Amino acid sequence: MVGFRYSTPAQHNDLPGHSHEQAYLDGWSALLGERFRAELKELRRTLGEPPLFFSELDHALPASVATAPVPWVGFPRALTLLANGDRAAALAAAEQRGSQLVGFEDEALTKRIEHKFRQQDEYLEWVAIKDAGKVVRFAFTAEGPEYWEHLASVDQDVVRRLYSDFTGRQVTWAELSWATDVWVPDANQQPVQIYARGDYNPYNAVNLEECAAHLTHPANTLGAEIDLAAKATVQRLDAHGELVSERRRLACCSNFGDPNRNSDPTIGLTVNQTVRGGTSITLADPVGLYIRAFDASRIADAAGNALDGWWTIKRGAAGRALRVELGPPAGSALSIADVRVGNNEPLTTGGQLAELTTMVLYARAAALGVHEPDPHGCPNRCCVTKGVAPDQAILEQVPRARACPPGTVNAYPELAAKPVNPFTRRALGRRSGT
Repeated sequence: MVGFRYSTPAQHNDLPGHSHEQAYLDGWSALLGERFRAELKELRRTLGEPPLFFSELDHALPASVATAPVPWVGFPRALTLLANGDRAAALAAAEQRGSQLVGFEDEALTKRIEHKFRQQDEYLEWVAIKDAGKVVRFAFTAEGPEYWEHLASVDQDVVRRLYSDFTGRQVTWAELSWATDVWVPDANQQPVQIYARGDYNPYNAVNLEECAAHLTHPANTLGAEIDLAAKATVQRLDAHGELVSERRRLACCSNFGDPNRNSDPTIGLTVNQTVRGGTSITLADPVGLYIRAFDASRIADAAGNALDGWWTIKRGAAGRALRVELGPPAGSALSIADVRVGNNEPLTTGGQLAELTTMVLYARAAALGVHEPDPHGCPNRCCVTKGVAPDQAILEQVPRARACPPGTVNAYPELAAKPVNPFTRRALGRRSGT
């Protein structure tokens, strides 16, 4: 619809009064619009009819349509599962770094480029900010890398200055940019250049270890958020023709997200249940992943006194925070070493604070007169280690037709076969919400 434009995350403008401000704002809206259009195209192909997911570029909603929060806990559930419930081990694992292949230095695709990422996959990542080797505060981010790449494409120096503000030192562009071209293979194994030397490098070490400017985990992107919300609008049937209505089962059954997270199954089920009966849904503008709240009542000094003013929003706004820091306010005689969490536990890692942090995305739903698509069977299922209860274990998502890896079995057998009758629920009155 003419007149609607996607806002930058939290409506935060990094180029006010800049000569390219309008191009920057329009470019961001265009980038998001392309992501929505790609998801809508894929949904139409899958369903063979119009989906219940939509973009406000096509159907702008009146202000009277409510914005609904979808919240989840910020500490990675997968790490807790991998640690078999050992909290200390999970907290330690959250501080480790993973490694991923990003691309190749050469067009021949022989010189690998690998970069590290934070193993914090609930759309919340953090680092301990240090001074002379001593932790002075913790920084948390929920901001997608796509925004920072877009900002850098308009003005690299603005990005460099933001990093300098975050770190308290003069950051150079060489620290934030690619030292070489970056190539990847396309679907036909032909080389495609995705970055040029001097472009912004979203995997840079300053972000990773010094300031948490934006998210680094490969699953923590705005694109993943849009993809998840879109695909979750498809109703799924199990082998008995029943709607899949439990959050981990739905994540296993569908082709979105990770069933081992707090975020993806929660988002997926909320969207899936909202659209039942023919309600359309979209991600609310400004589209983003946000830090919604922090339970400050769970932190205190050694004497039990509240720590007012320690949790500070650095980017974004209340309910839609993009970057937050926890540390002593100006003039305080206390330090991070004086902070106690929960039942008088010394604060040693950002994960203890992530446990107290609520994340959120926002959605808007409305009846747009779209015919409710027929439900589909499960394209995927999950496998679990033999003899282990699936509800408290790491699940491996695989295509439904593929055998479970050795040593594992179907986590939810009812997802492993085609529905007896894919139209059973419609015949029984799915439109009534049953």
